[in-house]
Amino acid sequence: MYPNRKRAPPIMWIVRLALRRPHSFVVMAIAIALLGSLAIVLTPTDIFPQINIPVGSVIWIYPGMAPDEMEGRIVTICERAMTTTVNSIEQIVPIIRYRPFRNDAPGITLEFDRRRAIR
Repeated sequence: MYPNRKRAPPIMWIVRLALRRPHSFVVMAIAIALLGSLAIVLTPTDIFPQINIPVGSVIWIYPGMAPDEMEGRIVTICERAMTTTVNSIEQIVPIIRYRPFRNDAPGITLEFDRRRAIR
């Protein structure tokens, strides 16, 4: 009929339906808004959830010793000692806590196996 007219995209059926039945779309929008607000109210939230992650931190403070020297003399030796004497360590993560107007405080964080009970 019209040779230059392009075919409508496949999503246009929803527009046609909305134009034919506007009240249905208004009711559906109100239902979505009510159900969404009901879901927000009924969803339980907790600011501080109970999480049992077995993690421990060890920080060494030794006044007058440079952080690099402290790492070589104390931290490395304690890391080796903990890996051989403490069971169920999954990962050892080095940390450096910066204390203003003083030297850095090196330390390590020990992450333990979650399946084992730690007392």
